[in-house]
Amino acid sequence: MQLSVIDAEVGYYGKTVVTVNSLKLNENEVVALVGPNGAGKTTLLRSLAGVLKPIRGKVEVDGIDLYSKEGEKIREFIGYMPAEYSPPTTLTVGEFIEFWSEIYGSQPIDIPLPAQKKIEELSSGQKKLLSLYRVFLQNPKILILDEPTANLDVNFRLMLYDKINLIKEGRIIIYSTHDISDLPIFATRIIFIKNGRIIMDGDLEGLRKNLVYIRGKIRGFPQGVKIIKEYGDGKFLIKYDGKISELVKETVGLGSEIEEVSEIDMYELYRLVMGDKV
Repeated sequence: MQLSVIDAEVGYYGKTVVTVNSLKLNENEVVALVGPNGAGKTTLLRSLAGVLKPIRGKVEVDGIDLYSKEGEKIREFIGYMPAEYSPPTTLTVGEFIEFWSEIYGSQPIDIPLPAQKKIEELSSGQKKLLSLYRVFLQNPKILILDEPTANLDVNFRLMLYDKINLIKEGRIIIYSTHDISDLPIFATRIIFIKNGRIIMDGDLEGLRKNLVYIRGKIRGFPQGVKIIKEYGDGKFLIKYDGKISELVKETVGLGSEIEEVSEIDMYELYRLVMGDKV
C-alpha cells in the first residue's frame, strides 16, 4: 500500500498553504512531520486524511484518487486524530470506549484510565490519550495523527510509542510533532516542512550522515571537511563524507588533539535544516 501526493496545492478558500510536488508514504513506515508553527503540517495531514481536498493535484492510495467516488471506500480505512479533538465530557471513559467500539464494530480495548471516571475530570494529557485510543479502535490501515504527544507525560508517551511499534506492520503511519528529541526512538522517516514546502525528507541515519561534533585542540582539518559551525572552546560541527576513523586519523596527523567525536543531536539538526545551512 502506498499513499501519494502528486503535484498538489492544499489550502483554504482557494488560497494555497502547502505545495507538494511529489510525496510517497509506504507501509511499515512511521513518518514524522516536523516544522515550525504555521509551516503547513496540519493542512497537509488533513489532505492526506481525506478531510481537505487539494485545490489542485491529487492524493492517491495505490493509484486511486482519495477524493473520487472510488476513493470514498478507501477513506473508511483512514484513522485521523486532529490536534484539537476533544472527547465529549459528559461520558465516562468506559462509555466513550464502548460507544466507539460499537461504531467501528471492534472489540473494546484496555486503556490505562479509570473506566468510571468522567471525561470532564480527566487532565488534558488523559483526554489526548483517550482520543488516540479512539483512533486505535478503528484499526485503520492508514493512521494520521496531528501532534499526538502534545500534553502527554513521559509514561503516556512511552505507552504511545509501544502501541505504534506493535501495530505499525502493514500500516502507513504519519504524525506531526514538536517533540524532536523523541524522533530517534519513534520515527523511521522524517519530513521537514517550512513555509508550506517540504525542504528535507529522509530516514534519520541518512539525515545525520556525515554530520559530527568534534572537540579538542584543533590545529586544522583534512581536505574535504566542511565546517558547519564553530562553538568555541575547541568544539566544531563539521560535515565529512568519509569514514569517521579516517577523519580522526587525518586530523590528529595535522597536529590536533581530539577529545570527543559524537553524532549531531536532533535540535542542532532541526536548526540547520530550518536555517538552510546544510
